[in-house]
Amino acid sequence: NGLGVRLPCFRCSFRVRKKKFRDQINGILEQDEYLSGRVSGTFWYPPNAIREWHTNAWDVHTNEDGTLRKPWRMYFVRQKPVTPGDDTEDKSALHLVDGNGITSDRLEAAGGYRLSNYDDGRPNVWRIPDQDGYVNLFRLQTTEPYRWHCIVADDTVHRYSLGLSLSDDDVENLLKHVGEEL
Repeated sequence: NGLGVRLPCFRCSFRVRKKKFRDQINGILEQDEYLSGRVSGTFWYPPNAIREWHTNAWDVHTNEDGTLRKPWRMYFVRQKPVTPGDDTEDKSALHLVDGNGITSDRLEAAGGYRLSNYDDGRPNVWRIPDQDGYVNLFRLQTTEPYRWHCIVADDTVHRYSLGLSLSDDDVENLLKHVGEEL
């Protein structure tokens, strides 16, 4: 860059992390299980960044027989404070419009809380704070109403995420490994 300062290669760093993450996941699965997911995105959200409101409805692809191909998304989320040692609790999050099968009980169990409080039938917006090192797992919506959401990071944190597109079998294998059912 002409200043004698070497800047980190974020693309290279993500490639290395992506391979390590996939290898770690496959390493904990049983021999007859395999994670066949493909990387669906690597994202860096610098301080004060957002990913605008969107659905993933147009990310759904079908097989020749009409079944959904890799209809799940799993995002491994990391946070790094701008000032080393600072707390990252509730500094980045997923904002989600409720409804469409997601109950307030389920959102609260995930650590979410309402940002709006409509009681007239309109949907509410919820904030589900990120937790460093956690995984967000969800199935893509194929019918309306779509699941609208956005990602936010405040001015004190960098948010990194690595996304994988997974099949139903991939998700069943992962959940079975942790003692859950699909």
